[in-house]
Amino acid sequence: MNQPYIPPLQQIPLQRRLYPNQGRMGRPTGARSGSNQNRGRS
Repeated sequence: MNQPYIPPLQQIPLQRRLYPNQGRMGRPTGARSGSNQNRGRS
């Protein structure tokens, strides 16, 4: 919410860079949940 000028389209590539493993899914929601689970387990 701090950066409302950033469109959701830019959030997708950002997540792919942060989570290359989850980038294959291509879904921002799946990437978030997957990354969170991976971090928690590992």
